[in-house]
Amino acid sequence: CGIVVAGGQGPGPFATQLNCPTSVVLDTYGNLFVLDSSNQRIQQWIVGASFGVTVFDGSFNGGFTSGSLSMSVDSIGNLYVANTNGIGVWKLTLVNNSTCTTSHHNERMNFECSYEREGQCSICSEVNIRLVNLSKKCAHLSNCCVACLTQSFATDIESKGSYTFRCPMPTCTVKFEPEEYYCLLDARLMGIVDNLLLHRLLETNEEFRWCKSTKGCGAGQLVCNYKDLLGYYTCHACGQMLCFCHSIEWHKGFTCDEFEAERARNDDLASDVTVLAFTKKCPNEACGTPIMKHEGCDVMTCCRFGSHTCAESKDACDHGGRNYCGQRFCWSCLGKIDLDKKTNGFIRHCKSSCKYYSLN
Repeated sequence: CGIVVAGGQGPGPFATQLNCPTSVVLDTYGNLFVLDSSNQRIQQWIVGASFGVTVFDGSFNGGFTSGSLSMSVDSIGNLYVANTNGIGVWKLTLVNNSTCTTSHHNERMNFECSYEREGQCSICSEVNIRLVNLSKKCAHLSNCCVACLTQSFATDIESKGSYTFRCPMPTCTVKFEPEEYYCLLDARLMGIVDNLLLHRLLETNEEFRWCKSTKGCGAGQLVCNYKDLLGYYTCHACGQMLCFCHSIEWHKGFTCDEFEAERARNDDLASDVTVLAFTKKCPNEACGTPIMKHEGCDVMTCCRFGSHTCAESKDACDHGGRNYCGQRFCWSCLGKIDLDKKTNGFIRHCKSSCKYYSLN
């Protein structure tokens, strides 16, 4: 018996559904193009995919697909659709599974994209511009231009040290793989992302530890002989003694077992350990206020008024806001981060041992 290779009206999102497919063609890559006249769209079903990618939505282009009965594809990927309403044959030029050419920083650059079309960019609002989907997992029309995607990636990399990006379409949850967005980065940004990805890989190694000195260091190292240690090791960059098990500064006078037992008996000590693990002092010499971080990126701010709701009225703050200075700093190494008034970008002063040093 046959098997369902596309659609099937089974459970799942709209991208998995087909309603009245009137024509199916196969391209040279083995991918299916399905003319779904009832839903007024043409979908591409890539080999092995569990959903289709809408490469043409007729409802936004006069609805001509509602009267389309037949379709064919040539060797370079152009689609030809016979339409009874318009009494003619439409030619649709798509770029799927092939190289598309775009302009980037006044240079010509080739890159692989899942699908591209011309339209209005949802970010810069420019019309009649080339819009692209970087990932084949995106089951929607492309809605962002290359320039906006490039700027978005560059800003997040330089300001936050980001290396994971999601599709900008609000309803899409696809995360881009590095190989899908590398083509939009210049050599410097690509080097930064490579460095961050290396650190992420190292963090999965049970022998790797970041220096947790409260003075700020930012260095990391492999502690290859950790099973033979007495519980502590020395940071190669700053010389601080650190506990391998608890990832804090070494608890002098206690072995790890003794320290764990004491922490179980002493609620104050348990609280102190939590504070040590998540708190660092503001690097501003005139401030030094303890700052706690639970999540988010490693660009921290010693909040000037303690809460954003107090930003316009310092005198009205009644919860410690007067003790904060507003200094931006790197959580990893406590290096100060200044704001460039001309570009509104960050000027970093990370230590050479910090994983964000390449962003300086």
